[in-house]
Amino acid sequence: MNDVLADASKSGAPVPTETPRTRSPSIQPTSTSYADEAQVAPPVSVPSVATVQAQAPTSTQVAAVEPPRVAAPPSPSPTAALKVLSKPEPMFPREAARESIDKGIVTARLFIAPDGSVNKVDILSAHPPRVFDREVRDTALRWRYEPPGQARQTDVEFVFDRLKER
Repeated sequence: MNDVLADASKSGAPVPTETPRTRSPSIQPTSTSYADEAQVAPPVSVPSVATVQAQAPTSTQVAAVEPPRVAAPPSPSPTAALKVLSKPEPMFPREAARESIDKGIVTARLFIAPDGSVNKVDILSAHPPRVFDREVRDTALRWRYEPPGQARQTDVEFVFDRLKER
Protein backbone atom coordinates (compact mmCIF):
# COMPACT_ATOMS: atom_id res chain seq x y z
CA MET A 1 0.00 0.00 0.00
CA ASN A 2 2.91 2.38 0.65
CA ASP A 3 4.10 1.91 -2.98
CA VAL A 4 0.68 2.98 -4.23
CA LEU A 5 0.82 6.09 -2.06
CA ALA A 6 4.30 7.00 -3.27
CA ASP A 7 3.31 6.62 -6.93
CA ALA A 8 0.18 8.69 -6.38
CA SER A 9 2.16 11.54 -4.77
CA LYS A 10 4.61 11.72 -7.75
CA SER A 11 1.80 11.94 -10.29
CA GLY A 12 0.10 14.81 -8.51
CA ALA A 13 -3.04 12.85 -7.80
CA PRO A 14 -4.64 13.30 -4.46
CA VAL A 15 -3.36 10.84 -1.95
CA PRO A 16 -5.88 8.87 0.03
CA THR A 17 -5.19 8.83 3.68
CA GLU A 18 -5.85 5.91 5.91
CA THR A 19 -8.03 6.42 8.89
CA PRO A 20 -7.83 4.05 11.75
CA ARG A 21 -10.90 1.86 11.95
CA THR A 22 -12.72 1.82 15.21
CA ARG A 23 -16.03 0.44 16.20
CA SER A 24 -18.73 2.67 17.45
CA PRO A 25 -19.21 2.38 21.19
CA SER A 26 -22.78 1.18 20.78
CA ILE A 27 -21.77 -2.06 19.08
CA GLN A 28 -18.44 -2.72 20.77
CA PRO A 29 -18.39 -5.93 22.75
CA THR A 30 -18.32 -5.56 26.47
CA SER A 31 -16.70 -7.78 28.95
CA THR A 32 -19.81 -8.24 31.05
CA SER A 33 -20.94 -11.76 31.65
CA TYR A 34 -24.29 -13.15 30.52
CA ALA A 35 -25.23 -13.80 34.11
CA ASP A 36 -25.40 -10.05 34.61
CA GLU A 37 -27.78 -9.68 31.63
CA ALA A 38 -30.30 -12.26 32.83
CA GLN A 39 -32.97 -10.28 34.58
CA VAL A 40 -36.47 -11.17 35.57
CA ALA A 41 -39.14 -9.35 33.59
CA PRO A 42 -41.58 -7.32 35.62
CA PRO A 43 -44.95 -8.99 36.16
CA VAL A 44 -47.45 -8.37 33.39
CA SER A 45 -51.07 -7.78 34.20
CA VAL A 46 -53.55 -9.74 32.08
CA PRO A 47 -56.89 -8.11 31.37
CA SER A 48 -59.85 -9.96 32.76
CA VAL A 49 -62.75 -11.00 30.56
CA ALA A 50 -66.31 -10.98 31.82
CA THR A 51 -69.51 -12.15 30.18
CA VAL A 52 -72.23 -9.56 30.12
CA GLN A 53 -75.79 -10.17 29.02
CA ALA A 54 -76.91 -7.80 26.34
CA GLN A 55 -79.97 -5.79 27.13
CA ALA A 56 -82.34 -4.50 24.51
CA PRO A 57 -82.26 -0.74 24.17
CA THR A 58 -85.26 0.76 25.88
CA SER A 59 -85.24 4.31 24.61
CA THR A 60 -84.10 3.84 21.02
CA GLN A 61 -86.88 3.88 18.46
CA VAL A 62 -86.46 2.73 14.89
CA ALA A 63 -88.86 3.76 12.18
CA ALA A 64 -89.91 0.86 9.99
CA VAL A 65 -90.48 1.51 6.33
CA GLU A 66 -93.23 -0.67 4.95
CA PRO A 67 -92.82 -1.66 1.29
CA PRO A 68 -95.71 -0.80 -0.99
CA ARG A 69 -98.33 -3.50 -1.09
CA VAL A 70 -98.92 -5.12 -4.42
CA ALA A 71 -101.97 -7.30 -4.84
CA ALA A 72 -100.98 -10.88 -5.61
CA PRO A 73 -102.87 -12.63 -8.39
CA PRO A 74 -105.68 -14.72 -6.96
CA SER A 75 -104.64 -18.31 -6.47
CA PRO A 76 -107.07 -21.16 -6.26
CA SER A 77 -108.12 -21.92 -2.73
CA PRO A 78 -106.77 -25.21 -1.38
CA THR A 79 -110.35 -26.10 -0.52
CA ALA A 80 -111.79 -25.19 -3.94
CA ALA A 81 -113.33 -28.12 -5.77
CA LEU A 82 -111.17 -29.77 -8.38
CA LYS A 83 -112.65 -29.81 -11.87
CA VAL A 84 -112.11 -33.03 -13.84
CA LEU A 85 -111.18 -32.51 -17.50
CA SER A 86 -110.58 -36.14 -18.48
CA LYS A 87 -111.80 -39.15 -16.51
CA PRO A 88 -111.45 -42.53 -18.25
CA GLU A 89 -113.46 -45.30 -16.56
CA PRO A 90 -111.63 -48.38 -15.23
CA MET A 91 -112.24 -51.74 -16.89
CA PHE A 92 -113.36 -54.77 -14.89
CA PRO A 93 -110.24 -56.94 -14.53
CA ARG A 94 -110.35 -60.35 -16.29
CA GLU A 95 -108.53 -61.91 -13.33
CA ALA A 96 -111.44 -60.93 -11.04
CA ALA A 97 -114.00 -62.47 -13.44
CA ARG A 98 -111.95 -65.70 -13.67
CA GLU A 99 -111.99 -65.92 -9.88
CA SER A 100 -115.79 -65.35 -9.88
CA ILE A 101 -115.50 -61.96 -8.18
CA ASP A 102 -118.46 -59.84 -9.32
CA LYS A 103 -118.13 -56.74 -7.14
CA GLY A 104 -115.50 -54.64 -5.47
CA ILE A 105 -114.82 -51.22 -4.06
CA VAL A 106 -111.52 -49.32 -3.86
CA THR A 107 -110.83 -45.99 -2.18
CA ALA A 108 -107.75 -44.23 -3.57
CA ARG A 109 -105.95 -40.98 -2.80
CA LEU A 110 -104.95 -39.12 -5.95
CA PHE A 111 -102.06 -36.64 -5.86
CA ILE A 112 -102.63 -33.89 -8.42
CA ALA A 113 -99.68 -31.86 -9.73
CA PRO A 114 -99.96 -28.07 -10.25
CA ASP A 115 -100.47 -28.71 -13.99
CA GLY A 116 -103.55 -30.88 -13.30
CA SER A 117 -102.01 -34.29 -13.99
CA VAL A 118 -102.25 -37.14 -11.48
CA ASN A 119 -98.71 -38.06 -10.50
CA LYS A 120 -99.33 -40.57 -7.69
CA VAL A 121 -102.10 -42.91 -6.52
CA ASP A 122 -102.25 -44.48 -3.05
CA ILE A 123 -104.76 -47.22 -2.30
CA LEU A 124 -106.43 -46.41 1.03
CA SER A 125 -108.78 -49.39 1.18
CA ALA A 126 -109.90 -52.18 -1.12
CA HIS A 127 -112.49 -54.94 -0.89
CA PRO A 128 -111.59 -57.58 -1.88
CA PRO A 129 -107.93 -56.70 -1.23
CA ARG A 130 -105.46 -56.42 -4.16
CA VAL A 131 -107.99 -57.51 -6.82
CA PHE A 132 -108.80 -54.10 -8.37
CA ASP A 133 -105.76 -52.08 -7.20
CA ARG A 134 -103.73 -52.23 -10.42
CA GLU A 135 -106.70 -51.20 -12.59
CA VAL A 136 -107.46 -48.26 -10.27
CA ARG A 137 -103.83 -47.05 -10.34
CA ASP A 138 -103.49 -47.37 -14.12
CA THR A 139 -106.79 -45.60 -14.77
CA ALA A 140 -106.38 -42.80 -12.20
CA LEU A 141 -102.91 -41.90 -13.54
CA ARG A 142 -104.62 -41.03 -16.88
CA TRP A 143 -107.10 -38.62 -15.27
CA ARG A 144 -106.61 -34.89 -15.89
CA TYR A 145 -107.86 -32.00 -13.78
CA GLU A 146 -108.09 -28.29 -14.48
CA PRO A 147 -104.67 -27.01 -13.31
CA PRO A 148 -105.06 -26.05 -9.64
CA GLY A 149 -101.79 -24.03 -9.62
CA GLN A 150 -100.47 -25.94 -6.62
CA ALA A 151 -100.14 -29.58 -5.62
CA ARG A 152 -103.42 -31.02 -4.33
CA GLN A 153 -104.86 -34.38 -3.34
CA THR A 154 -108.29 -35.90 -3.34
CA ASP A 155 -109.84 -39.20 -2.30
CA VAL A 156 -111.91 -41.08 -4.90
CA GLU A 157 -114.03 -44.21 -4.52
CA PHE A 158 -114.09 -46.69 -7.41
CA VAL A 159 -117.02 -49.13 -7.48
CA PHE A 160 -116.73 -52.28 -9.61
CA ASP A 161 -119.84 -54.30 -10.47
CA ARG A 162 -119.51 -56.82 -13.28
CA LEU A 163 -123.23 -57.53 -13.41
CA LYS A 164 -124.07 -53.85 -14.01
CA GLU A 165 -121.58 -53.56 -16.86
CA ARG A 166 -123.38 -56.11 -19.06
